[in-house]
Amino acid sequence: MSVIELKLRTKEGKTEYYSCDFIPARKYLEYLKMEEELEQKRVTTVQAVEKRTKFVASIFEGITAEDLYNGLTSVELTKVLTDVVNEIMGIGDDDPKQSESV
Repeated sequence: MSVIELKLRTKEGKTEYYSCDFIPARKYLEYLKMEEELEQKRVTTVQAVEKRTKFVASIFEGITAEDLYNGLTSVELTKVLTDVVNEIMGIGDDDPKQSESV
């Protein structure tokens, strides 16, 4: 697993750094359930982004969805959402030296 790093701007204009080097398997199940629910309920794009942002915020200790909305640009938010989902799904993790046998 790689480290996911997050750089947020505060209301005061300072930059705070957060990282996550462990996402428990429970989050994988939560993600799948969330996506299934989004698909079944046919939610709006805004509702889907809100749900996904809240989910991603839960990965980082001490971060809320509001922190992400206020501390990132729209491009940065999209990248963070994508990076976290890719990490959870194991997309791009093709270095066999980094994975351990189960």
